[in-house]
Amino acid sequence: REVKSIFEELGLPKPNKDYSNIRVEDVSLERVLPDRRALDAVVFEVLGLSEQEQLAVYRAVVELVKSRLVKAQSVG
Repeated sequence: REVKSIFEELGLPKPNKDYSNIRVEDVSLERVLPDRRALDAVVFEVLGLSEQEQLAVYRAVVELVKSRLVKAQSVG
Protein backbone atom coordinates (compact mmCIF):
# COMPACT_ATOMS: atom_id res chain seq x y z
CA ARG A 1 0.00 0.00 0.00
CA GLU A 2 0.99 3.61 -0.35
CA VAL A 3 2.70 5.07 2.71
CA LYS A 4 0.69 7.91 4.24
CA SER A 5 1.82 10.83 6.37
CA ILE A 6 2.93 9.91 9.87
CA PHE A 7 -0.25 11.53 11.16
CA GLU A 8 -2.47 9.33 8.98
CA GLU A 9 -0.37 6.23 9.72
CA LEU A 10 -1.11 6.80 13.39
CA GLY A 11 -4.84 7.21 12.79
CA LEU A 12 -5.03 10.99 12.95
CA PRO A 13 -6.79 13.12 10.34
CA LYS A 14 -5.04 14.50 7.30
CA PRO A 15 -3.44 17.69 8.62
CA ASN A 16 -4.88 21.06 7.72
CA LYS A 17 -2.62 23.93 6.65
CA ASP A 18 -1.65 25.05 10.16
CA TYR A 19 -1.74 21.55 11.74
CA SER A 20 -4.25 22.75 14.34
CA ASN A 21 -6.33 19.61 13.85
CA ILE A 22 -3.41 17.40 14.92
CA ARG A 23 -3.65 16.75 18.65
CA VAL A 24 -1.13 14.56 20.44
CA GLU A 25 -3.74 13.44 22.96
CA ASP A 26 -5.78 11.92 20.11
CA VAL A 27 -3.06 9.32 19.46
CA SER A 28 -3.99 5.85 20.72
CA LEU A 29 -2.73 2.36 19.97
CA GLU A 30 -6.18 1.42 18.67
CA ARG A 31 -6.12 4.16 16.02
CA VAL A 32 -2.77 3.19 14.47
CA LEU A 33 -3.27 1.54 11.07
CA PRO A 34 -3.23 -2.25 11.58
CA ASP A 35 -0.29 -3.02 9.28
CA ARG A 36 1.73 -0.12 10.75
CA ARG A 37 0.93 -1.36 14.25
CA ALA A 38 2.01 -4.92 13.40
CA LEU A 39 5.34 -3.75 12.01
CA ASP A 40 6.00 -1.38 14.90
CA ALA A 41 5.00 -4.04 17.44
CA VAL A 42 7.91 -6.22 16.30
CA VAL A 43 10.38 -3.40 16.93
CA PHE A 44 8.76 -2.39 20.21
CA GLU A 45 8.85 -6.01 21.39
CA VAL A 46 12.58 -6.26 20.64
CA LEU A 47 13.07 -3.04 22.61
CA GLY A 48 10.97 -4.44 25.46
CA LEU A 49 8.56 -1.50 25.54
CA SER A 50 5.25 -1.76 27.37
CA GLU A 51 2.07 -0.56 25.67
CA GLN A 52 2.22 2.63 27.75
CA GLU A 53 5.78 3.25 26.53
CA GLN A 54 4.76 2.50 22.94
CA LEU A 55 1.99 5.08 23.19
CA ALA A 56 4.50 7.59 24.57
CA VAL A 57 6.78 6.94 21.56
CA TYR A 58 3.94 7.49 19.08
CA ARG A 59 2.87 10.69 20.85
CA ALA A 60 6.44 12.00 20.97
CA VAL A 61 6.85 11.36 17.24
CA VAL A 62 3.62 13.23 16.45
CA GLU A 63 4.66 16.15 18.67
CA LEU A 64 8.14 16.33 17.11
CA VAL A 65 6.95 16.12 13.50
CA LYS A 66 4.16 18.63 14.07
CA SER A 67 6.44 21.14 15.79
CA ARG A 68 9.07 20.89 13.05
CA LEU A 69 6.50 21.35 10.30
CA VAL A 70 4.98 24.35 12.06
CA LYS A 71 8.46 25.82 12.58
CA ALA A 72 9.33 25.24 8.91
CA GLN A 73 6.21 27.17 7.90
CA SER A 74 7.16 30.10 10.10
CA VAL A 75 10.64 30.39 8.57
CA GLY A 76 9.67 29.60 5.02
